[in-house]
Amino acid sequence: MDESLTHLGRWLKNASMPHLYDELEAALADSGYELELEGDVLTVYGYQQRRGLARWWRRPERVAVLALSGENGRVRLLNEPRNSELFSELVSLLTP
Repeated sequence: MDESLTHLGRWLKNASMPHLYDELEAALADSGYELELEGDVLTVYGYQQRRGLARWWRRPERVAVLALSGENGRVRLLNEPRNSELFSELVSLLTP
């Protein structure tokens, strides 16, 4: 996890959050995840099917699964939501 944060921090020193957004959006195009960038906070959303009988008639619910904050080459995972496995997968998708 710390190694992934360090790698992403080095990557962001040469780029910006909008560039990170573009890179990840292209990499995640067919994965079912959506990204949203507000200021310096990048949020990754996934879709979750509701439980019970209601799931048959309703659309899946959009749920935040990961949030990153990056400024001045420093990256941190925000406390909620926090998905360490997804974060490591996202970092591996970035070009060095």
